[in-house]
Amino acid sequence: MKKTRTTKKVTETHSSRSEIAYETLGEMANDVRGVLKSVIAKDGQYSTQEASVISKLYNSELTRTKLTIEVHKLTNKSNKTSSNEILRLNQ
Repeated sequence: MKKTRTTKKVTETHSSRSEIAYETLGEMANDVRGVLKSVIAKDGQYSTQEASVISKLYNSELTRTKLTIEVHKLTNKSNKTSSNEILRLNQ
């Protein structure tokens, strides 16, 4: 039995808001809240599948930000340790 693959053409429309990158996580969070409120209110603006994708994207951004903070913490800790070792060597 041969499987056939179907494709679906998707037409995208962009509003001026969606073309602008978020400058802060707070801005993104506000829009995510709006999507979730829409799904809860069942006003039909977003499907649960769209909300799920948006939620996953937001969670990835949060994870990326957390990792960036951890890298900065480790870098700063490493720099302090190196400075202390240099000071000890000079004394």
